[in-house]
Amino acid sequence: ILKIPPRILYPLIFLTSFVSAYAARGNLFDVWIMMIAGVTGWLMRKHGFNPAAFIISFVLARGAEEAFRQSLRLSDDGLMIFVQRPVAAAFIVVGIIVILMRARSMSRETGP
Repeated sequence: ILKIPPRILYPLIFLTSFVSAYAARGNLFDVWIMMIAGVTGWLMRKHGFNPAAFIISFVLARGAEEAFRQSLRLSDDGLMIFVQRPVAAAFIVVGIIVILMRARSMSRETGP
């Protein structure tokens, strides 16, 4: 495989990917999802995103969303439940500070 020229290898990889995505359930929607995921991955790599962080956040998002909805149901849709306890409020404040510091350092790197 290492000796196959890229002009031959890349089309074979694309063809195998398309056939595999379609063959899994016989649905063209799966092929579209595969293409969207591929373009998203390419754009992330091009713009320097960390793929590990994306995958971890993608996996953890469902549980976090369910816990968020549970909290809202317990509080009758009131957002104050998230800042009633000092520890929760501290986590929110620390999170906001980290985001602001990151944005500030990124703006300094790119310049005015």
